[in-house]
Amino acid sequence: MNRSGLYYTPTGPNQAAVRLDESLMERIDHWHTRCPYLGSRKIVAKLQEEGFSVCRKTVRRLMLKMGIYAIYPKPNLSKRNFKESIVPYLLRDYTVSFPNQVWSIDITYIPMPHGHMYLTAIIDWYSSGWSATIFQTVWKQNLLFMP
Repeated sequence: MNRSGLYYTPTGPNQAAVRLDESLMERIDHWHTRCPYLGSRKIVAKLQEEGFSVCRKTVRRLMLKMGIYAIYPKPNLSKRNFKESIVPYLLRDYTVSFPNQVWSIDITYIPMPHGHMYLTAIIDWYSSGWSATIFQTVWKQNLLFMP
């Protein structure tokens, strides 16, 4: 047996470092809740504005420990999945004769200065009326516009 292992006495965690990590995790959680699209680099900048002296690796380690990550649109979002079959267009020679008979829907992604937003449009083909629902990831509000 090694002599250094025989006389080694383990020490507990450094209480100052634990308190610093807890205060950093509280501020990281604040910024992630307020702006979920911020990654570790931008959170470091926000924390440095608040007076914390931290590096990106520390913020990244604490974000992984907390299980949070930046929310943003992933690449190749609109690529077609070739395993799925193509659905035939069933309304080619169809005449819409009364309301609520045929509806269509579309969703689009709108980039914003601080995040992004999804716009969903629902259209009644007979009356050409529309309603739109805006899902904004920053404030998580649902707004419904009716004609």
